[in-house]
Amino acid sequence: MPLVRFAIKNSLLMNLLTVMLLGIGIYFITTLQREAFPAVDFDIASVSTRYQGASPKEVELYITTPIERELKSIAEIIEATSISVEGTSVIVIKIDPDLTEQQKRKAFEDIRRAVDRVSDLPEDLQDQPVVTEINSQNLPVLEVALTGDVPYEQLRTIADELTDRIEDIRDVSTVEQKGFLDKEFWIEASPEKLSRYNLSLIDVVGALAARNVNLPGGAVKTANGELLIRTIGEVKTAEEIGNIVLRANDSNIAIKVKNIGEVKSTFADEKETYRTDGKPSINLKVVKSASGDIISLVDEVKIKTNKYLQNKGLGDTINASFVNDFSVFVRNRLGVLMNNGVFGILLVLGSLLLFLSPGIALVTAIGMPVAFLGSIAVMGLEGMTINLITMFALVIVLGMLVDDAIIVAENIWQHYEKGSSPIDAAINGASEVFWPVTATILTSIAAFSPLMMVSGIFGKFIRHMPIVVIIALTTSLLEAMMVLPSHALDAIRWHERRKKRLEKNAHKASSKRLTSFVESRAEWGGTLSSLYETWLVKILRRRGLFFGTVSGVFILTLSFSYYAMPWVLFPPEGVESFFIQADMPVTSSLDQTSAKFSELEKVVQELP
Repeated sequence: MPLVRFAIKNSLLMNLLTVMLLGIGIYFITTLQREAFPAVDFDIASVSTRYQGASPKEVELYITTPIERELKSIAEIIEATSISVEGTSVIVIKIDPDLTEQQKRKAFEDIRRAVDRVSDLPEDLQDQPVVTEINSQNLPVLEVALTGDVPYEQLRTIADELTDRIEDIRDVSTVEQKGFLDKEFWIEASPEKLSRYNLSLIDVVGALAARNVNLPGGAVKTANGELLIRTIGEVKTAEEIGNIVLRANDSNIAIKVKNIGEVKSTFADEKETYRTDGKPSINLKVVKSASGDIISLVDEVKIKTNKYLQNKGLGDTINASFVNDFSVFVRNRLGVLMNNGVFGILLVLGSLLLFLSPGIALVTAIGMPVAFLGSIAVMGLEGMTINLITMFALVIVLGMLVDDAIIVAENIWQHYEKGSSPIDAAINGASEVFWPVTATILTSIAAFSPLMMVSGIFGKFIRHMPIVVIIALTTSLLEAMMVLPSHALDAIRWHERRKKRLEKNAHKASSKRLTSFVESRAEWGGTLSSLYETWLVKILRRRGLFFGTVSGVFILTLSFSYYAMPWVLFPPEGVESFFIQADMPVTSSLDQTSAKFSELEKVVQELP
């Protein structure tokens, strides 16, 4: 085989290739981005609109329906689902997944333009509709739940300050605040006082609107340059609102807001309740940036949070719980991958030492990390990341990486034991099994290739799995057919030199012990081969009986699995989290629903 001959004649090049693969692989395995899931576009967009104080019927009539009417003109939309609740409208839009990326970009831009074209939205709508593309990068990787026996206003202030500090972290995209109520000022006007001063609520609203402004005032050109003017009159405290003048006369006597009623600082009504360990909480959902590393990000968020609470002297007052931590799954999968790799190399090396020369066994076992790190190097060069999907693929293929190397190494060693010279054994041994090994690798690749053709969102998620498997198997094949024969030749030459030294120093005790070990290993291997040969001859003589027995066991196994074994998609063992969902009557208030779930929380907390 020309490829094998080229590799053996250029052993220095093969050594450099090995070092290069190991170096690049080690570099990428320490720098490659780690994340929970690969970057996947769900081909979904959402249009969310807030209309404070509106009933679900009003939200549907004045917000949802006009937007849906404009969206009907976009041909790329295959489904649009709307939800209209009190004060909020949400429209979920699905784009045809079979479109090209350019067509999808155009579809999302058409959606934004269609929403902007809606002209009959309510005039008192404070915030315009927000169009958001949904993808895996928008999912939170960690929640920081703040609880404590302190007033809500203090907890809110702490959460706001902590949000600013977390957003300063480089890999953080956004921090979503949940259970974080907007601050409001209530003016409880007295009808008697309004009547006494001949004022109405419209006069109060007009005065507040005129006073609470922040508007640009243009520019003034001076000899020293141009000055920008801005009118700033925003009120930020209840006291400032109370001092707003409603009416004044020439005698400088003014009627202020505080003269006609009481001004209170409060918070918006709760639309949803957040609790952690049975206590009301404010949750900060941390969203990772596209280029961020999930493990380093989560570690830094935890450090910053604990450091902030300690510096503020709040360690005993405020409790920060870290929930929905997706980095746990990445850490566990990395641990499985590393443990499998280490134990796999040790088991392979131990098994090979029973039958092959120590040198041959060593270079064969080295093929496993070379193929693994070579795969990591290709993944890094292709811009892939270490995530749950790619790590799952590596765990699957890890046991296959050394199979072809074992076949090649054993055949080379067999040729050498039959009397071939080291270089002939390396060339003929590798060339003899080249096509069978290649066919084996191609068969495995063919088994995983159909996963690349799965369509839809699921196909996008698992597409990296067959790609990683194909990369790893291809790297393993190249290592077994190019790098391994070259290293095997060096190992056989080292074996011959060691054998000559043993013959020369046969009288020494150390040489006798080593010779005894080699002879006992050969004797044990011969015994095992004889036992296998004996049973093989018996089976071949009674092959009809053997085939019938195997077929019977196979049929019994299928029958048992069909009739006696329950079928479940995922086994219940090892479940780390579960969700409880309950339906309440439509007329139930938030307080009633919260009270019922408090009872469920107590039951869950008592579970072992």
